[in-house]
Amino acid sequence: MKLHLLMMSYALRVVGRALFGDAVEDKVAVLDELVPEASFITRRRMFRPFQVPIGYPYPGNGKARRLRDAQYAVVDDILNRTETAMTQAHCFLTMQLVLEAQHKAQSPLLT
Repeated sequence: MKLHLLMMSYALRVVGRALFGDAVEDKVAVLDELVPEASFITRRRMFRPFQVPIGYPYPGNGKARRLRDAQYAVVDDILNRTETAMTQAHCFLTMQLVLEAQHKAQSPLLT
């Protein structure tokens, strides 16, 4: 389990730095705490006998909503700092990487 969390942290750092530069570095520790807990709650919600939208007042949705809002706040902060600090060339590189990733995700695995 620790190896999985360590690899997730490294992946977050590598992808975060590639896409957002140094703006993500101070938020990695916060996301390291939020992501595993949010993943656990998401898996638990997936196996409910009936699916309740996260916005409905239902026992268990409160924690999921708080975690989601905390993650959104961290990502919004990263994006706000990145938009003000990112050069045009870096923006272009980021968009190119995103488009390439989307293209690879949509292409068939076996060609």
